[in-house]
This record gives sequence, C-alpha cells and structure tokens, in this order.
Amino acid sequence: MKLKIDSRPHIRAVLNDFLELNLLDETTWLAGGAIRDALNGNYEVSDYDMFFSNKLSSERVALCLEDDYGFECVFKCPNGELTTFKKDGVKIQLVTKLYYDNMENVIDTFDITACRHITDGKIIVTKYSSIRDTFKKRINLHVIHYPSATMKRIQKYIQKGFVLTNSAVETYIDHIYTSGAVGDVLDKRFYID
Repeated sequence: MKLKIDSRPHIRAVLNDFLELNLLDETTWLAGGAIRDALNGNYEVSDYDMFFSNKLSSERVALCLEDDYGFECVFKCPNGELTTFKKDGVKIQLVTKLYYDNMENVIDTFDITACRHITDGKIIVTKYSSIRDTFKKRINLHVIHYPSATMKRIQKYIQKGFVLTNSAVETYIDHIYTSGAVGDVLDKRFYID
C-alpha cells in the first residue's frame, strides 16, 4: 500500500522538521516509529530511524548530519550496524546492519506490525494491517529475528498504550518453541530499539 505524503497534511506537519533536512531520496529512507507516531497525530516525534540501499548513502547522511546540521555522533556500533546522532533532543539513528533493494524489503524485516511504515519523503509504503494496528494501538507480530529485542519493544509499546494481542503472544511462543525444537540458537542480541 502506498500513500502520497503530500496528500496527508497531518503527517507532513509532524515530520516536517525532519523532512526539511533533505536526507531522504530513492536510496535513503525513514521508517518505523516516527511514521507510526505521525499517523497517530503525535506531534512529539524526536526519534528517527533511517535505512539505506547502500553504504555510500549512509555515509553521505552521516556527514551531512555532522557537517551541515551540527548533529553529534553519540554512539557508533563497533560492528558498524548502527550510528546514533543527537542534537537539541532529537535522535537520528542510521541502521546499517543490512542494506536493502527497496522500501518494501526494509519493512518486511520489522517485527511489530504497527511499525511497518517507511517513506522516501514522497510516498509512504506500508501494509493495511500496519495502519489498522497503528490506529487501534494493537501489538501484532510480523517476523521475529531478535526475540530479546522484540520482547523489549513489546514492553515499550505497552507503555505507549498499545495492547498485546493473543495472536502476538502465540506467534512469539511459537517462534521460541520452533527455534528451540529444531536446535537453532536463539539470537539474544538486542540489536536496535
């Protein structure tokens, strides 16, 4: 599902300060909670997660944040998977564990359906179930790559007023059980918040 960002003035209003940085294009995307909050009309967005199609794009954004906009790099993952910049209470995270061919591939890796939103600054790519769960404030799960991180995100969402569905509990337990039953080692990393 694709939504034109200019046809959604409430979304543009919430994300306007970020969009004016001109960091987004066909290789550089904003995804997750910031768009979820914009859809819900939360005007207090201060945490932005960016994803990329290639390393050059992520390096360009990092330089731009520091040199052009005065953001400070406050964390750099030793494995090169995540870099966090902050300025005036605004946090921008560059997620570089993987690079993606397109926006759909990014949101297909997200665990909580209410976060499966991404934009290049012109369109928002999302799923109907993601919009439904965002507006109804429900926690459903899409995929689980990092069970420990997913559990922490579930806790964070509950604190934001989201309700954990029975389906999400079953999906989580099934994932843990199936991984254990076939002998897969569960990845206990917290990866990203």
